[in-house]
Amino acid sequence: MPAGMDDRPRDPFLSSQTRKPTETMEGEEIPLLSQQRPTLMPDATLTPLSTWMKFNGQDLLGAPVLLQFEPACGGEDIVLPVFEILSWRSGILESGEFDLGTQTSVAWDHQGYTGLWMHSGLGWWGEEQTAYALQEYLERNESGRLNTPEEFDLKAAQCLIGSEAVFEIGGEKLSGTVSALVRVPATEVAEVSSHVMDLVPYLAETYPESGFGELDEGGLVLYFCGRQLSTEAADMSAGYYSQTRIIVGITP
Repeated sequence: MPAGMDDRPRDPFLSSQTRKPTETMEGEEIPLLSQQRPTLMPDATLTPLSTWMKFNGQDLLGAPVLLQFEPACGGEDIVLPVFEILSWRSGILESGEFDLGTQTSVAWDHQGYTGLWMHSGLGWWGEEQTAYALQEYLERNESGRLNTPEEFDLKAAQCLIGSEAVFEIGGEKLSGTVSALVRVPATEVAEVSSHVMDLVPYLAETYPESGFGELDEGGLVLYFCGRQLSTEAADMSAGYYSQTRIIVGITP
């Protein structure tokens, strides 16, 4: 294969490799989840492990992580299930360590930021994945229906931006502030998927109102999939839970 054809960073969830038997929703079969294992460029240079994977001075690796958000608009906290952060290495995505139901995320280092790939949606048997609670909070209206894109943006701006993110890692507590957020629509997923190693500057330039232009080095970036919202056309090439991308920036 010619050089450059298969050595670009790729979105972890861009297309389907493994599918659960479908469920019926309003008479139409919709895959529960679409998943592809991510790859990084073989020649991508990663920071030595002794100096990366830290947030607010705390090592993110090697201990269970509890993460919850205290919405800026009040209401109940958004509590994610306890999960483990694994640093990217060659072969980790084929090892089963990041499979559905493992409650793990995979971290990569890029330009001074730590990114976390997180599963969203529901697993093979309906179990909530790592980012599902945050996804539901943003996508679901209080009435129970899915939000429109405009309602999603309003809730993100009023409630998640400015919220406190509280971590408990190995018994140590630390916190940060959600300062950036973007929902990448289905039509723009292919493009964002090619910017793994320059994700933050790409988001800052492409979505100037997202807050990523002000995210300083040392920030943490959560990256997970989202659904088609009300009034949006579905991308029939993607799974039910992998229509869009939701990317959240947390400042120490």
